[in-house]
Amino acid sequence: MSLKHFTTLLAVFGLMNFAIPVANAAEDDLLTIGSKAPDINVEHWVSDNDGKYEHITDFKDGNVYIVEFWATWCGPCIASMPHISDLQKKYADQDVQVISISDESLDTVQAFLAKPVRGDDSGKTYAELTSSYCLTTDPDGSVNKDYMQAAGQNGIPTAFLVGKTGLIEWIGHPMTMDKPLAQVVAGDWDRSAYAEQFIAKQKMDAGMQNVMVAYRSGDTEKAIGLLDELIKIAPDAQSKAQMEGMKLQLLIRAGGEKGAKALKELAETQAAPAVKNRLAWMIYQMSEQGQSDDVMIAAAAEITQKALEADPENAEILDTHARLLHKQGKLDEALKAQRKAAEIGSDEPEAKKQIDSFLEQLEKEAKE
Repeated sequence: MSLKHFTTLLAVFGLMNFAIPVANAAEDDLLTIGSKAPDINVEHWVSDNDGKYEHITDFKDGNVYIVEFWATWCGPCIASMPHISDLQKKYADQDVQVISISDESLDTVQAFLAKPVRGDDSGKTYAELTSSYCLTTDPDGSVNKDYMQAAGQNGIPTAFLVGKTGLIEWIGHPMTMDKPLAQVVAGDWDRSAYAEQFIAKQKMDAGMQNVMVAYRSGDTEKAIGLLDELIKIAPDAQSKAQMEGMKLQLLIRAGGEKGAKALKELAETQAAPAVKNRLAWMIYQMSEQGQSDDVMIAAAAEITQKALEADPENAEILDTHARLLHKQGKLDEALKAQRKAAEIGSDEPEAKKQIDSFLEQLEKEAKE
């Protein structure tokens, strides 16, 4: 089963809305909450509030730093700029310094900054908008590697909040850092409580990367085993449901008896015959592409049979059932089901055309 089929399964059965993360650091080596913030070596400091802010490499005790990653092509990054500017102005006299880092070329960044701010009729440029804080670019990507990749973070904008002792206090979208920033500055931020939740998510993300590496290498059995381990350590019900949904998909992908069992169990959770039919039809399509075995086809035929027990006059279900029977070499049974499907007909012109066409194929085979 392709990743496209996985996504379709999720959409059809409402199991979850799950994006596979792509972590770049080993689980045990993740940069995380409470880690010492790595020194930074930024190549180009484009703005620094007219020299107010130092071009630092390491972090001074007693100061708070926001290390934020952005790019000129990133819409959410650009949308965050006014808020970041406002935060820098708000905390300018409280030893807070924003360092916003791209990994694009200096020419690319400068060309962007020369443009007028979108939606601002005053003619203000992005250079003026971001002049209150340190906007930089680091084309060799060293800081990105030390922060984003080391922490398994892939989406931008992402901000790392470095506290007064040089430790990372918070990681997230800059539009959501107002509260933690205020508490870090005030000295009443509960790092331990936040760390417990964040590190659990990081470990899940890193674990999912290992699952996807195994899956993409064709080792579905290993991927399923890794998912079993993740299910055991899932920090909440939602995460557990996501892992279980992914495991279900991988079992169906693997086929065989385990896949057939998972397929039938999933079908049993769906009361509507039409929904059962959509699952069985997916298996039929997979078989047409050589991606489903005989055991899975037989299981899908069982599902359509049960769907027909609840809705015996449904032409679409009869059509799916006939095709699955045909896959099993049961021509007479397939022909009987397809004749009934054609007799009932469908209100959908394309569906009716497909039903009639398949009936013609079966009748031709029966005469040979």
